[in-house]
Amino acid sequence: MNGFEPDAEANLADAVRARATADPDAPALIVGDASLADQALSWRALDGQVDACAAGLLALGLPAGALVVGAVSRLAWKKAIAHLVQATPRIVEALPQAHVVIAGDGPLRAELEGEAAALGVADRVRFLGSREDSIELMAAFDVFVLPSVVEGMSNALIEAMAVGRPVVATDVGGNSEVVADGETGFLVPPSAPDQLAAAIVKLLGAPEMAAEMGAAGRRRVIEHYRVDVMTRRIEAMYDALLREKAA
Repeated sequence: MNGFEPDAEANLADAVRARATADPDAPALIVGDASLADQALSWRALDGQVDACAAGLLALGLPAGALVVGAVSRLAWKKAIAHLVQATPRIVEALPQAHVVIAGDGPLRAELEGEAAALGVADRVRFLGSREDSIELMAAFDVFVLPSVVEGMSNALIEAMAVGRPVVATDVGGNSEVVADGETGFLVPPSAPDQLAAAIVKLLGAPEMAAEMGAAGRRRVIEHYRVDVMTRRIEAMYDALLREKAA
């Protein structure tokens, strides 16, 4: 995915040092792949210049009017994509036009496909495998979902917010630092497919609220996750530690 590994966690200090040395004024995000982060923040679909949603739906073969619940993730146990699959029957029952799209690959793919079939939602869950167009895919989602049971600072979560997607994520690891619960999306307990489904349905059923949360998420990324902002924070932290050591 453009060199992007969904399961990779950014090394904040190294990323800041590398980017600041190369270009101190670069408005990139602190994520694993700075070039991809640049693409996410500069994505123009929010300005109406690219009909990303329509193009994305067409590329995925989804019907007009489909509501797209999306995830970009490695298919490994800690990402808990099984909980999104398990939530799908409840989502579709509430909103028959809903479809789940999962980009990424991993050791659990066959097991997850089997579970979708066993739950009777194989026709509603699309496993896309590894993709080179994660930004375009995210722009076509109505809701981005991160159901992890273990998480660091998720690249995909920040990138989804950067392209204006409202998010539903589990309240684990760094997710609560990235997502402002009730403002940029919803945080739900891990390993709780029913609550995951309820939050997704709530967003899909309220498009104006979802749009407001997506816009708020993009603003949050710009305000908190650009290199210049993070560099200042790290410098302040180091200064405080040095003053404490000298005292």
